[in-house]
Amino acid sequence: MSDIRVTYSGLISFAVGISTIITGLFFILIVTRQLTVDELGTWTLIGGLLVYVIVIEPIISYWTTREVARGEETAKTALFTSTTISGFATIIYLGIVFFLTFDSEIEKNILYFGAILIPITFVNRILLAINYGSKSYTMSIGILVFEISKIPFGVLFVYLMKMGVEGAIIAITLSYSLSSIFLLIFARNRLKGKVKFLYIKKWIKLSWIALVPQISTFLTRLDILIFTIITGGVTGLAYYSVSLSIASLPIQASGISRAVYPKLLSEEKGSILQENLTRVFYFAIPLTAISLTFMEPALFALNPIYQSITIVVLLLTIRMSYSSIFSVLHQALLGIENVDKNQNSNFKDYIKSKLFVIPLANIIKSGIYIALLALVFLIFSDDHSDLDLVIFWIIVMLISDIPFNAYIFILTKKNFEIKLDKIPILKYVLTTILVFVPLYFLTEKFLVYKESIFDFLPDLIGFVSIGIISYLGITLMIDSKTKYLLYGIINEMKGKNKKS
Repeated sequence: MSDIRVTYSGLISFAVGISTIITGLFFILIVTRQLTVDELGTWTLIGGLLVYVIVIEPIISYWTTREVARGEETAKTALFTSTTISGFATIIYLGIVFFLTFDSEIEKNILYFGAILIPITFVNRILLAINYGSKSYTMSIGILVFEISKIPFGVLFVYLMKMGVEGAIIAITLSYSLSSIFLLIFARNRLKGKVKFLYIKKWIKLSWIALVPQISTFLTRLDILIFTIITGGVTGLAYYSVSLSIASLPIQASGISRAVYPKLLSEEKGSILQENLTRVFYFAIPLTAISLTFMEPALFALNPIYQSITIVVLLLTIRMSYSSIFSVLHQALLGIENVDKNQNSNFKDYIKSKLFVIPLANIIKSGIYIALLALVFLIFSDDHSDLDLVIFWIIVMLISDIPFNAYIFILTKKNFEIKLDKIPILKYVLTTILVFVPLYFLTEKFLVYKESIFDFLPDLIGFVSIGIISYLGITLMIDSKTKYLLYGIINEMKGKNKKS
C-alpha cells in the first residue's frame, strides 16, 4: 500500500502551482522590464533549444518514478546515470547552437552560455522524479524552492547588475542548484545501496518507451525553431513568451491531481480520478477567468509595449484551460498501465500498452501540428506582422489539439467509470461569471495604469484578490463539495486524513 496522500499532495501541488505562477510573473516582470524585445526573444529561444536536448532525460526519470513508487531501490542508480547523460546532452546542445547561428544575426555567445543550464536541469529533474515516486509533496516543495529563489537571484543579476540574458541564465542556474539541494535532502533515504547496472541495462533496453512520449515534445517545440528560421527574427517569440506567462494560470489547476498518477501506480484505480476531476474544475474555472479578466493590465505590468497582444493571451488561455483537464486524464491512463510490472513482458506487450499507444497518438498530433504550422509560416510570413504570425500559430495549435483530446476522452471513458458532478461544476461556472464579469468592468473604470510598476502592481493585486476572495466565499456558502474540501484541508493539516 502506498503512503502517497492524494488530497494532501494534491493541495500542496496546487498551492505550489499557483505560487509558481506568481513567482514566475515576478521573474518575467523583472526580465521584461529590463530586456529588449529581441533579448527576450533570445531568452525564449534558449528555452526552446534546451527542450531539444533535455528530451532524452526521461530515459531515466520515466522509469524511476514508476519503480520508486513501487518500492524498488533505483534512485542512486538513476542519479548517477542521469548526471552522466547530461554531459552528452550538453555536447548536442552546443552543436545545435553552432549550426543555428552559423549564418544568423542572433547573439551566439549568449546561446552558448545557456549550456550551463543543462547539467543542473538533468540533476534537478531526476531528483524530482525520485521524490514524485515516494512522497510527491516533497517534489512540490522542491519546485517551490526553485520558484521562490529565482526572484532574489533575478533581482540581483538582471535588475541590479544589469546582466541581461546572461543574468537570467545565472539566476535560473542558481535556483535549480538550491532546489536540487533540498530535493537531495528529501530523497536521501532512497539513495541507498550501490549503483546497479542491471537497472541501467533495463532503462536502455526500454528507452524507446520513455522516449516515445518525448518525440511529441520534441516535435511540438520545433515551432520555436521553425518560427526563428522562417521569419529570421525572435520578436514573435517574445510575444509568445509574455502571453504564455499570463495564460498558463489555468493549467495549474491540474496540480490538484498530481498525486493521482503515483497513487494509481501503487493501488487500484477506484474513484480517485472522478473525485479529483471535480476539484480540478473548481480551480480551473476561476483561474481561467482571472487570466481573461486581467490580461490587459497584466501585460501593462510586464511591459507597456506588449499591451497590443491581448488576443494572443486570449487564445492561449483557452488552450491552457482545457489542457488542465486533459492532462489529468492523460496521466491517469498511464497510471493504470501495469505492463512494466510483469518482468516477462515482451516487445509486443509494450507495443499494445498505453505506455506506447497514447504517446504514439500524441506524436501523430504533434507531426500534423508542425507540418501545418510550417506551411502557414511559409505562406504568410512575407505579408504579415510578427503579431499576426503568432496569432496564426496559436490557432493552428488549437485546431491540432482537437483529435488527440477526443481520443483521450474516449479512452478515459473506456477505462474509468466517470460521472461528472454537473451541479457543482455549474455552480462554479455561475459563481465565476457573477464575480469576474462585474470585476472586469470595475477594472476598466477604476484601475489607473500608472507608469511606475511599484504604484500600479499593488492596485492590480488588490483587484485580483477581490475576485479570488469573492469566488471562494460564495462557493463555500452554496456548495457542499467546497465545504467538504475545506474540511479535508483542515484534517490534512492536522494529519488526521492519512488515507485520503
